[in-house]
Amino acid sequence: MASCDPYRIDSQNMSDAFETAKLVYGNGESDTLLFIPELDKVSGYFAQKRQYGKAALAALYYGYSELGFDNAAAMESLLMAEQYGVLANDSLTVARAQYQEGKMLVDDYMHEDAIVVLSNSIQCFGYHYEEKALAQNAVACCYMLLGEYDSAMVCLDRSLDYAEKGNSDLARRKTWNNYAVLYRLLGDHEQGIECLRKVSRITDTDKSTLFLMNMGKAFLACGAMDSATYYFRDLERELNNANACDETVVTAYDALSDFAERQGDYMKALEYEKQVEQYIGIVRDRIEQRNVYRIQQRYDYGKLQNDLDKKIIRKRHVIMLLILVLAVILGFSLVLYYRYVQKKLHEAELSAVLLRFMNQNRELLKQNDEQKKKNDIVSEQLSSALSEKLKAMQKLHIFLKNRKDITALTDLEKQLFGGHDHWEVMLGVIHTVYPGLFERIKDEYPMMNELEQKVFLLSRFKLSRPDEAAILGVSTSVLDKARGRVRKLTAH
Repeated sequence: MASCDPYRIDSQNMSDAFETAKLVYGNGESDTLLFIPELDKVSGYFAQKRQYGKAALAALYYGYSELGFDNAAAMESLLMAEQYGVLANDSLTVARAQYQEGKMLVDDYMHEDAIVVLSNSIQCFGYHYEEKALAQNAVACCYMLLGEYDSAMVCLDRSLDYAEKGNSDLARRKTWNNYAVLYRLLGDHEQGIECLRKVSRITDTDKSTLFLMNMGKAFLACGAMDSATYYFRDLERELNNANACDETVVTAYDALSDFAERQGDYMKALEYEKQVEQYIGIVRDRIEQRNVYRIQQRYDYGKLQNDLDKKIIRKRHVIMLLILVLAVILGFSLVLYYRYVQKKLHEAELSAVLLRFMNQNRELLKQNDEQKKKNDIVSEQLSSALSEKLKAMQKLHIFLKNRKDITALTDLEKQLFGGHDHWEVMLGVIHTVYPGLFERIKDEYPMMNELEQKVFLLSRFKLSRPDEAAILGVSTSVLDKARGRVRKLTAH
């Protein structure tokens, strides 16, 4: 699954491209031919992650890399750098993007638009005085191209002031060189030459070719042919040392051709023109080689990326197939596990039913044992009662045969009542046959007296009035009154 995640790969590629671009373009423009893969996507990647600071720098680096190759892409990327820089509150990145935009507008002869953009960059540079001076110098060039020399002079003064604050020899040299150009345009050749001498004091040997050429042009413009000859001869000797870049050599030979033509040496002028054409061809070939090399790098990277994409797609297909197989196996395992769980649940239910049945059976057996014991007790009591009844029948039979035999009657009384109170014994027998009956009567009819409660109890046994009166030990009239009160109380 990790191999299928392109976001992890993109994050690594984006970080590598950003760090490489930072090494190459961290200090500004670079002449390197290094092609940085995925650099065009880095800005959008960081913008999606809301890391606008990195997005602005990545867009700026990509704009640098496309200068001279794809100016449309470079301008678009610089505008994105400006936008993301505003979101990230990174005024330096915004200023550098605007500075490059202004230079590109100058190259496209859009000088008025360039002045606006470059002026905005100057405000954003803050305390970065060297870059501020270079931007102000570029604004001065725009005003000179527009013929607004007063505005150009003001801009050059500001540029020189920024160069001094930043202690930048580069900015000083460019500013004094443009002062010389401005004074030449104004016709003040002496001031122009003085400015060029100030340039010579801060320039290095690699820039001497440009200095000699400018001095020669300045003296030629003011008609000082001896001084112009001196500088142009030094210029020709300097060109043979091949220290200058090809573009400067083209300009230098063109100046030498113009000088030879002014002197009437047309053969020499033609020879210089041939040198101009030769170096123009060299510059053109170098530019074409750079473009071809860049295109080849793009093609090689595109082919490599295409091969990698195919491998990744194949790898993803394999992994997706494995995931599908694992999903099928997992699904089958889940089905088996579900059936296993259902089986275990069914077994558990059967076990619970069996256990419940066993518990019920155990309770039934226990109840049966208790009932058997009760039956045994009842049987024993019944056997004892029958035995006593048999004895009572025998005593009664003897008394009936011989009524004068009081002994049999006395024995029968002892056998039935055991020498206890007759009512208490009879009440005990009633309690055995009807458990709690007499107590319920007392609870339900607390308004009855003891005699009335006994009358209500004996009413269940259908006794005759004399027998009931004899048992209670009262007269029949008293019994009748008690029965009437009982009927009256129970009727409610």
